[in-house]
Amino acid sequence: MELEPTSLVDAVTEVGTSLEPLLTKTLHIVTRDDVEVTADPLRLRQIIRNLVMNAEKHGGPSIVVRIEQFNGATHLVVADDGDPLNVRDRERIFEPYEHSSRFHSGPTGSVGLGLVVSRELARRMGGDLTYDHRNGFAEFRVEFAAVSFLDRSTVA
Repeated sequence: MELEPTSLVDAVTEVGTSLEPLLTKTLHIVTRDDVEVTADPLRLRQIIRNLVMNAEKHGGPSIVVRIEQFNGATHLVVADDGDPLNVRDRERIFEPYEHSSRFHSGPTGSVGLGLVVSRELARRMGGDLTYDHRNGFAEFRVEFAAVSFLDRSTVA
């Protein structure tokens, strides 16, 4: 792990651009202010890729990636308008080789390690990865401690 101040917007934009040709679903990237978070840039992009591809495989027709800030923390949210997970699956999906019970009926093309790896990476960077279903969206939320806002203006 090489932790350093990292632009969250740059990481989201880079991953979104690289994945867009592979996606069959609509990807919306919503950003306002950019913030630096303490993260390993390579591992941060890995988490974003895993979460977007998870939404592609298992989620609804629209995928939204957004950055939120509240309670002194920065949150990267990857959401889709798919059905909610059963309550008993909401933590189980973070266990190795586990899938939601609603996906056991057919092949998903995954072995069940993406969320496990993503949560472990988030935790090693001082954050966490959680799941919830809010306002009709399945949300995977990565929490980071914000380092600072990035000023993108240029001084002439």
